[in-house]
Amino acid sequence: MCTIPQVALHWLAGRTAVSSVTSGAKNQQQILENIQSIGWEMNETDLASLDKVSREFTDKLPYYLSYFMKMAGTKKTL
Repeated sequence: MCTIPQVALHWLAGRTAVSSVTSGAKNQQQILENIQSIGWEMNETDLASLDKVSREFTDKLPYYLSYFMKMAGTKKTL
């Protein structure tokens, strides 16, 4: 059985768009727990579920680079 932080770290580390995953820990136990987020496989159904939930959130976010370029007053487009 995995903890929620282990699943989150494992899922993030497997995303092609994510180049690195940074996690924090308050104590040695949390460090050991974070380490256990690697070295196992998540099934396709669980991966698809996490991807779907992630898209439901990220699809509602503005495209930040275009937003900041607009705020800066540039006429550049992407």
